[in-house]
Amino acid sequence: MTKEEIKQMLRDAEDMDEQIRSKEREIEAMKKLAQSLHSPQLDKAPGSKGFVTSYVDEAVSEYVNEEHKLEQEKKALIRKKQMIYHIIETIPNLNYRRVLRYRYLEGYCWKDIADKFGCGVDNVFYLHRKAIESIAVKT
Repeated sequence: MTKEEIKQMLRDAEDMDEQIRSKEREIEAMKKLAQSLHSPQLDKAPGSKGFVTSYVDEAVSEYVNEEHKLEQEKKALIRKKQMIYHIIETIPNLNYRRVLRYRYLEGYCWKDIADKFGCGVDNVFYLHRKAIESIAVKT
């Protein structure tokens, strides 16, 4: 991977937690909506000739399919985040790993990372650049 590809992958990781939470909220909303629908007893209606699929049944089926799709998207995001975590954890230098973890997995701003290290932001940028370079060399 190039340095730019690595940086983009790490930037993507910053948003993944929110994307995962968003998928979870969508799934929960789908479940509530599907549970709130009640199928009329059309097969018991006068003149009915047996089981009739209602629009509600079809809607519930669509919701179930959409819920499954959202679950798959959520799992893909989790797998990608796990891959990024693994890449970061393979960096031999502890400080390089810490900078990337704080920034991309835990969402810290540059100033807060500098405070955690007890150094200036410029030093954090240096560690970040070296961390990216160490990943680029390995791939």
